[in-house]
Amino acid sequence: MSDPLEYARPHSPQEEAANRAARSDRRWGTFRKIRLILRVIYLVVCLGLLVFAWKYIQQYIETIENAGKPL
Repeated sequence: MSDPLEYARPHSPQEEAANRAARSDRRWGTFRKIRLILRVIYLVVCLGLLVFAWKYIQQYIETIENAGKPL
């Protein structure tokens, strides 16, 4: 665990820049993960809609083909 007095001591500009960069990397890493998850959800929804549309179109074609035939 880090020393609580670590925050109290003055940091050099290089240390400050390194800390800022590390925080930024963590933040962008999280952002990338969220974007990836949203992209996967989007793809699953799109594939679901395509399957639904395909089934609907097949049913419509069957209905048209069977329209003239007696039950």
